[in-house]
Amino acid sequence: MEYITEAIKNEKSGEKIELKKTSDYQLPTELMEKFHADPDNKNTFNRLTPGRQRSYLLHFSGAKQPKTRRSGIDKAIEKIYQGKGYNEDDEQ
Repeated sequence: MEYITEAIKNEKSGEKIELKKTSDYQLPTELMEKFHADPDNKNTFNRLTPGRQRSYLLHFSGAKQPKTRRSGIDKAIEKIYQGKGYNEDDEQ
């Protein structure tokens, strides 16, 4: 509820909130390794919309262990090649 109150206050005051750009997010080392192993992975990822890129970066960065990040990246590659974001269903 605090967030809603703050959002209303910001809206009424006309305050502009600076949103992070996709380029502001750090690429996980494991994703960079995947890009170096096959440059097509990087090209395909870069063709995603900025919002879809952010969804993957947030998801990958949420894993604490490198092994978990690698596994998540490996599982997501097919959806990336399909042009889908992390939260999009396979049936769309």
